[in-house]
Amino acid sequence: MMSDSISTRAIRVQPGIGWELHRLPGVRNGVDLFVAASLLALVSFSLPGREVPDSASSLDSIALIKVAIRIGVVAWFGILLVQEIYAQVLDRVARGNDSPANYLFTLKWTSPILVPWMAYAGWSFLSLLWTPLKSVSAGQWLGLAAMLLFAQIIYMRTSGKSRSSESTGLSQDPTALPWQLIISQIGWVLFFYSLFVLVIHLIAPQHSGLDRDIFQKGNDGFVQPTAAGATASLGLVLAVVMLSLRGLKGQTWLVATCLVHAPVLIFSVSRAALAAAALCILLSCTLLLGRQVRGLLIAAIGLVMLVAILIDPGFELLGKALQGTSQYVQRGQTSAQLRAVSGRAEMWEAIWKEIAKSPVVGHGYFVTSESGQFLMWGSRANHDAHHVFLQVLVTTGLIGALLFSWAMLVAVYRLIRLLWRTPHGSNGRNLGWLLLILGVWYLGWGQGCTTFVGPIRPESVLFFASLGLLAAATAAGPETSRAELRGCQL
Repeated sequence: MMSDSISTRAIRVQPGIGWELHRLPGVRNGVDLFVAASLLALVSFSLPGREVPDSASSLDSIALIKVAIRIGVVAWFGILLVQEIYAQVLDRVARGNDSPANYLFTLKWTSPILVPWMAYAGWSFLSLLWTPLKSVSAGQWLGLAAMLLFAQIIYMRTSGKSRSSESTGLSQDPTALPWQLIISQIGWVLFFYSLFVLVIHLIAPQHSGLDRDIFQKGNDGFVQPTAAGATASLGLVLAVVMLSLRGLKGQTWLVATCLVHAPVLIFSVSRAALAAAALCILLSCTLLLGRQVRGLLIAAIGLVMLVAILIDPGFELLGKALQGTSQYVQRGQTSAQLRAVSGRAEMWEAIWKEIAKSPVVGHGYFVTSESGQFLMWGSRANHDAHHVFLQVLVTTGLIGALLFSWAMLVAVYRLIRLLWRTPHGSNGRNLGWLLLILGVWYLGWGQGCTTFVGPIRPESVLFFASLGLLAAATAAGPETSRAELRGCQL
């Protein structure tokens, strides 16, 4: 008996290499997560005039750097995941409450929210067997794997799952990272992304990528205008939601964010990004601000309207402003082009034809046609579907679409349960409101863009970080009471 007790204590005190990386200061305080998010966002940049490679033989130095970043992120988080799982296995052996095999094969080391995504990633990897563009599919799959591992590590770090097999929820383990820190880190990534684009545009607008006249003539910049608009839109929404959750405390950060994101959003002339930002900001103010603050905002809007009527009783200035706004929104397009959703209707028709050629398994991850290229808008390339679900359906087929639908339904169900079960003002409820508003943004944006199932961009980094946070927030078992979840406030 004495020897058994000593051996058990030895296992608990010295769990092995599974803890070594967690002792590093940069890992304990989440700096590595910020670095990984920054590197993943960096992948979305390109060089002006660069040809996008479509095969292994055409890979240039930029493509190799992007592949190296993906491999580096996958390797780092993969090592962390293996060591954390190893530590938990040793802990369970020491406690004698579960067998390692049962723990591993029943996926107790992850969340039900992430399991469908792992299945989708697994199916996407199998599509390398039949894709016509193996190098493209492999490179983009590495990005999916990196972001999924990113979500898994955030789940383990913020729920405390990496510290003890007994900890549950967001507030049970004092060593777990607060979700506000993760969101703040992603916010800084979005901020510096937009700041870089804005500086380049002010110095050399022909190279920034924000000028659509230059972009539509085939001259690419550092970023695509739609991608820059999406990042700026998300940055504004994130800042406003966090400010609303804090009761309008921290206006300096909001002003600084607006001074960077707002110009990028305007210069990008992205109508969808503008509409998504306006809708989510309005939703944030409606759901999160108190009655007094909402009343003050309504009074301020009324006062501005009254002053406008007194200054411009004939509405002449208003008419000129509306005319300028109309020209800005139209971007020089005709009414027919607007009704065709800026050419997306033509794209979706072509994508449906490609879906019909391989409806069950698709054409391979990130490949939207049977041959790997099709003619659209005057260029033959591997165009994306400009729609989230169509992109999933054409690339991974009906099987991939079912796995994707499973993943989204589980996430929606868990989010609704989080909002329903947690009390008003609690840590979990505040996170739930943030994820709900971000979900509305992604739902709207995904109707015209591939967003988080497309190439790696800041918006996809934030999406998978949100998945990890939602998994952590719902990690508490059904036995967790409302009183326990009420313990941690913003």
